[in-house]
Amino acid sequence: KGRALDPANVSESEKEGHVEVFMQELAAIIPHHCGDHEHCTLDMCKVMRLQRDNPDLTDDELEALYDASARFKGKILSVDDEGVSELTSFITSRITRKNADAVGAMESTGKIESSNAQSVSLTSGKRLNMTQTNAYIIVWNRVVGHQRMGPEF
Repeated sequence: KGRALDPANVSESEKEGHVEVFMQELAAIIPHHCGDHEHCTLDMCKVMRLQRDNPDLTDDELEALYDASARFKGKILSVDDEGVSELTSFITSRITRKNADAVGAMESTGKIESSNAQSVSLTSGKRLNMTQTNAYIIVWNRVVGHQRMGPEF
């Protein structure tokens, strides 16, 4: 959120600092979604922020607080350690320190995620091979129409 850098106004050391944080957060994504928040940062993780803001709560109380406010109501991915390692390795093999600044500049936004969610809802979750058909164009036109003109579009 708001971490995209203007290359013209950033020193090399500042850029490297941002790349370091980006790489740390990237490596923490899969474990985070599997309930392991050991390597999360405050920027990326609601659990970490809740722990910081409520240091006196027990683990069970914290879990209940998180479950009540989290987007997925506390549900986590059920992936074993080998799977977590494999997925994390896959992601970090594609996004490296060399291309992290370029990837970071394309950071997802609420609007992008909203568009993707609307696309899934308009296709009943069936996006397999949609990019090879005209249906893809129709769905994205509907998504844009919903965003610009409201649900009555």
